[in-house]
Amino acid sequence: MINMIFIIGPMGVGKTAVGIQLSKDIGFDFFDTDDPYLWYDYIPNKYNNLYWDDRDKYHEIEKKVLRDCIENKSKNNRIISTGGSTVRIYENRKNIINNGIVIYLYADFDNLNFRRKLHDNSKFRDWWNNIMLTKNSREDLVSFQKDIESDYDFADLKIDTNGKSIEEISLEIQKWIF
Repeated sequence: MINMIFIIGPMGVGKTAVGIQLSKDIGFDFFDTDDPYLWYDYIPNKYNNLYWDDRDKYHEIEKKVLRDCIENKSKNNRIISTGGSTVRIYENRKNIINNGIVIYLYADFDNLNFRRKLHDNSKFRDWWNNIMLTKNSREDLVSFQKDIESDYDFADLKIDTNGKSIEEISLEIQKWIF
């Protein structure tokens, strides 16, 4: 019996939206490691800029938040949506692999770029805008995306989200799991 599902992928691919839908569909609890409330015990007020201000501290707290979600006291079945950079840390990948099944959501560059520009989370938009400022061209941005794709290779299931609704993706996951 599967009791923990991890949803991984780059920023803007729909991990949170899919996780929320899937949790409703199958009755699992949902946790998003990017939820500021989960970070509050570790950093009460500088969450939005921490990634840029102190990346090492950001990743240390990210590890703790992931561990908190995995070790949640309720012990209910759960879906954990991770931040886009969570899997770049070896300890996080190990915790994810050892504790559940892993679903990797991906999309092509143009879809991700479109979604990132529309995102309602200021932390997310700020991150993407900073990336865009450091890259000189569309080719640089596409290359950046290609460079991080290998970070997700360990997933049990890989789903192309291009042209699919949240409901369709949730159903695809359910068919694979059950």
